[in-house]
Amino acid sequence: MAATHLGFRSIIHEQNAVVGRANRLFARRVDRICTTFDEIRRVPDGVIPVRTGLPVREAFCTLYNSPYVSPQDKDSIRLFVLGGSQGAAVFSHLVPAALKILPKALRSRISVTQQCRSEIIEQTRLAFDNCEVEVTLKSFFENVHELIADAHLVIARSGASTVNEVAIAGRPAIFVPYPYGADDHQTENAKAIAKAGGGWWESQDTLTAAHLAERLEILLTDPETLSLAAASAKAFAVPDAAKRLADEVEELAMNQNGDNAQTCGAA
Repeated sequence: MAATHLGFRSIIHEQNAVVGRANRLFARRVDRICTTFDEIRRVPDGVIPVRTGLPVREAFCTLYNSPYVSPQDKDSIRLFVLGGSQGAAVFSHLVPAALKILPKALRSRISVTQQCRSEIIEQTRLAFDNCEVEVTLKSFFENVHELIADAHLVIARSGASTVNEVAIAGRPAIFVPYPYGADDHQTENAKAIAKAGGGWWESQDTLTAAHLAERLEILLTDPETLSLAAASAKAFAVPDAAKRLADEVEELAMNQNGDNAQTCGAA
């Protein structure tokens, strides 16, 4: 707001697949709007965004060249369950309940690393009793990039950072959007990566333990499908997003007499 009032050239970035209210307000006032996704909803008329991708931490960028090896028959299977910055209580119920439904032969091969809220971590631990799977539960992981890289399948919310970190790592994922986000942006994020073939999405409102178990059994016994999703996720990713965004900033700064946002975006 200060920049537009003072006449400074400016760029805004929209990280989600639907333009948020603040960015909708300023989209016509700034010189350029950069985006994470190639298709985004609620772009104001006449504004042409530039897709730069979403810059992520360097630790994740280094995973772009890490190969994905799907679990073959009788191999151990590693699931990583990530619930966003504060964990997702729904996963503490659904994941252990779904695992208990799986055939014992498949369940015995699975190990789970799961983030959950600190106030329900013991409750979650009890929910995993009799699952016959190896479980690691924490409210916070400092090595998320390593855990994603080590996973055969990720189950996660679909915030912009999570979607892009998983995509850059090239790991297949089941996304369950947080249903109460502004403009339901997490659902749009999940739809975007699913449309690209990099994963699957499920609505929290309709997802049951039985359905999740069915989905897990199909995926975990189909290494080809997992490998294809991993490759599609990586193809969807923009590993040089920070450079692309910096290039847009530099180009705009050097072109002091450039045209308005719409023309700049088209160029």
